[in-house]
Amino acid sequence: HRLVIKPIRASDAAALAEMLQDSIIKKTYMIPDLNSNEAMRLADRFIVLSTDRNHYVRGIYHNDALIGWLNDTEISGNVIELGWVIRSDLHNNGFATESVTAVINELLFCGYTEIVAGAFIKNPASIRVMEKAGMTFEGILRDSMYVKGRYVSVGICSILRTEY
Repeated sequence: HRLVIKPIRASDAAALAEMLQDSIIKKTYMIPDLNSNEAMRLADRFIVLSTDRNHYVRGIYHNDALIGWLNDTEISGNVIELGWVIRSDLHNNGFATESVTAVINELLFCGYTEIVAGAFIKNPASIRVMEKAGMTFEGILRDSMYVKGRYVSVGICSILRTEY
């Protein structure tokens, strides 16, 4: 495997803050517009959450460099919804598929019975990542999210432990 999925190191706060302000990432991941101080505070929060047993936040490392993260967006009982980010200059290298596939395996092994993920319908690459990672496309929630002044549709995928 090319990647290591692990808690985010405190020394990677600046790299994480940079991703949180990346204009390409902000088009596909729900991140508000942040100034550099706000981005550093949010990065520090992610670092703390990456060791919190009540959340799933992990860094994605390649050659010991932080290239993205995966996080829970919601946990309800044994169902977890995931989101993820890969550094924008590293898109289309298979890093998202590799990391999402590994994390699905880990979370199902840890007792979750369903893993759900969503992506803006205008981001077919993320939906393809979900499908390559073994998730099933469940459908589209039309105009279900209000993002930056407009409603957007979201494609939803999931995988059940019984399917894995």
